[in-house]
Amino acid sequence: MTANRLKKGPGTTRARIVEAATKLFFSRGYNDVRIAEIAAAAHSNIASINYHFGSKESLFADIFTAECEKVATARSDRLEALLRANTAPMLEDVVRAWLDPVFENHAITENRIIFTHLMGLVLWSDVNDKIRETMSKSLAVVDQRYIEVLAQIRPDLSRDVIAWRMFGALGAYSLTLGHPELIDQLFAGATSSKHATDRLSDHLLAFITGGLAAAAPPSD
Repeated sequence: MTANRLKKGPGTTRARIVEAATKLFFSRGYNDVRIAEIAAAAHSNIASINYHFGSKESLFADIFTAECEKVATARSDRLEALLRANTAPMLEDVVRAWLDPVFENHAITENRIIFTHLMGLVLWSDVNDKIRETMSKSLAVVDQRYIEVLAQIRPDLSRDVIAWRMFGALGAYSLTLGHPELIDQLFAGATSSKHATDRLSDHLLAFITGGLAAAAPPSD
């Protein structure tokens, strides 16, 4: 099932189920949400959910796949636009093309981004392994393209080193956007979860760019 399956009018039963399930998964996690609760919140019934999606697991997979595909498509489009330009792309431009689509995805509440919060549920909860594979199917091909471009910008770094630093970048924005309450803990409330997303983007951009600009690690 792909994002195309979710592209229905806002008044359809399918769309109401998707909207209700997204909010429930977002607020309470995957395991704590019962399919009956989704049906009630969508003003529908369990039979409708089973008809359109087959199961709670398949419904979650559809939602997560759709969010991944939005980000992957935007990342691909922006990178190709950079490569079509007359000048060679700068490191910061490539990182921004990779990072910005995450911030532009729809936020529900408390500055949390649907994509990163759902990714957090996939990475750190007991969802089915098949759902985890969605990330590799939807995002890995695009991320490999980014690694190729970054390797051209930083020929002194091996692809493995660049891949590790991109993995760290994934962890940085997933944790920051998926769990803004940790920012409160670190700064003792000086920076709150209501901190503007453009400032978070600036900090993450600087952090990730700095990591990719760092010298190669010493060889063994």
